[in-house]
Amino acid sequence: MDWLRASPAGRWQAVNLETLRTTGLAAEGVWEVDGATDLGLNLLAVSKDTDTAGYTSRYALDYPRAAADACVRHRLTRELSLRLSQGVSRYAANRARRHGDGFWDTRAGVRWQPRRFPGLTLNAGVDNLLDDDFQIFPGQESARRRVHVSLTRVW
Repeated sequence: MDWLRASPAGRWQAVNLETLRTTGLAAEGVWEVDGATDLGLNLLAVSKDTDTAGYTSRYALDYPRAAADACVRHRLTRELSLRLSQGVSRYAANRARRHGDGFWDTRAGVRWQPRRFPGLTLNAGVDNLLDDDFQIFPGQESARRRVHVSLTRVW
């Protein structure tokens, strides 16, 4: 199932993709620099094909064809750690997307796990730090910079 538009002026319509052929490769590597720091690299390559014709897609046929993400994680103290990452994605061509099919996603985050309160974790961060105008859903608002905070208690 996907949402397709048959023409530039057409309406989005739910369409059953009878056949969707997907092939891809994903790879992940982590290098521990020392006890406090590690570097990570993620790679993705995907290809999708269908017999269903359409001008453009919003879900199943709108996907990252190639993506790479590099990150560094560093434990500042026993309780506090920092994560920085830079990702780049090249999505399948989509004529409904106004600002291109490439996405530069820069993220930063902190994690605090106080020893005084076992099982408690506070996460905070910023996604799309550089405020790339990529449209995650073609024809809708751009991704914009997003801030998140979460508090988790495990017992």
